[in-house]
Amino acid sequence: MQGEFWRIENKQRIDEVFANLKQHILDTWDWAKPLALQVKPYEGKRSLDQNALFHVWIREMVAHFKPARPELDEEEMKAIVKYRFLGTESIKAGKIMIENQLRHTSKLKRGEMYAFMEQVNQWCLDLGLNLTVPDDSEFMQIRRSQA
Repeated sequence: MQGEFWRIENKQRIDEVFANLKQHILDTWDWAKPLALQVKPYEGKRSLDQNALFHVWIREMVAHFKPARPELDEEEMKAIVKYRFLGTESIKAGKIMIENQLRHTSKLKRGEMYAFMEQVNQWCLDLGLNLTVPDDSEFMQIRRSQA
């Protein structure tokens, strides 16, 4: 049941969510193993703001590297930085395990996306490219909150 979770936004929803969780457990758990529950703060997936800024950066990187690599396009640039900083993972498709697949940024949590973008930004700075970082972007808000 990896990936199953219940989010509680406020105190008023506790009874409803717990009732749904209880029914789900009773309907699906086979009790061959004990069940463990963990309570932790909810962290959403990467935001649309982060994704939009990342795509701005991809276009800026393509423009920067285009003179040396005329064939470079946005998809290739995304693949390069994802491979370099996120690496690969194995994906299970039914009973088949597909090895060495690029990780998807859409699966990253906000903090993970920030860390990835920080690595990309630093790499570009080291290569002489100053990426656009709007002061009001979520990227900058997270950076300031960590300072």
